[in-house]
Amino acid sequence: MERIAKNSILILFKLFITAGLIYWICANADLNTIKQSLSLIAPMQLLGAACLHIGVFALGAGRWWVLLRRAGVSKSFQQIVPSYYLGVFFNNLLPSSMGGDVVRIVHLKMRGLSTRVLVGSAMIDRIIGLTTVVVMATVSIMFSPNMRSNTAYKIFLLILVGLSVLLLWFTLTPVFIRFIEKLVRRYRHTRIRKALLDIIVLCYSYKSAKNIILLAFGITLVMQTLVIMIYYYLGTGIGIQLPLITYFAIIPIVFLATSLPVSIGGLGVREGALVGLLLSANIDIQHAIALAILYLLVLWLSSLPGAIVLLFGNKREQHAQPSRP
Repeated sequence: MERIAKNSILILFKLFITAGLIYWICANADLNTIKQSLSLIAPMQLLGAACLHIGVFALGAGRWWVLLRRAGVSKSFQQIVPSYYLGVFFNNLLPSSMGGDVVRIVHLKMRGLSTRVLVGSAMIDRIIGLTTVVVMATVSIMFSPNMRSNTAYKIFLLILVGLSVLLLWFTLTPVFIRFIEKLVRRYRHTRIRKALLDIIVLCYSYKSAKNIILLAFGITLVMQTLVIMIYYYLGTGIGIQLPLITYFAIIPIVFLATSLPVSIGGLGVREGALVGLLLSANIDIQHAIALAILYLLVLWLSSLPGAIVLLFGNKREQHAQPSRP
């Protein structure tokens, strides 16, 4: 009961944050102006952007598949995609306290895969994604003429990235790895703690697979670039005049804000961060809100294939199972 109460409080907190941010956006919105901006994008253009975003999710599934293959999973890419896309659906559409990573892990766990391998590969997948976003944002802010950032702020960002790289390097040194292995031996009779340490050791095993890590970083870079291009395409379509480099500075920060577990599916945080950053680049608030709405529509449309997995995946498995006498 205590756990249920804590989960309920957390969900209510997320709902409060989501509702508050949506209210702030709506309170500053001029419906007529936004409607005029949205009318500049034809339905086929919106559908084309959604199809491109589906390609982004396919690349994400491919990145996870590559990492799973390195961990010894023999399933094909076609077998991994449904689980990944189901996680995308839960992440972006449903008011659930379960994250998309948990959903895709559980979906494949029910198909016989090791929890340790799934959790470890998902952690590496997430770390690679976030690291790429931070580097892209920092480099782009340095060169964007529209972002209001003084020299001290840019120096702070460079120091932050430098410390992050230094920390990452230290955690991959033999000294730190031997320390983790010592903890595993010490807690080998403690089930939960040993399982967590085993996952950490699995994550460190990727250190020897430099080509796999570089490939995963390359896939992530393409994914983030495509999403930024979607924002740029939609923004240009409604009359936002910003150089592409500014989108490379803004959108990664929106990604980072959305990853914070403070709202339902990132709703409100993503839109609020985008509007605030566009305002800092001297973009009219109505155009900023219109772009936030357009991208949200694209995101929802491109997430819908995950609903197909949810609705028909179990039925297909039930038909595949032999009937019991």
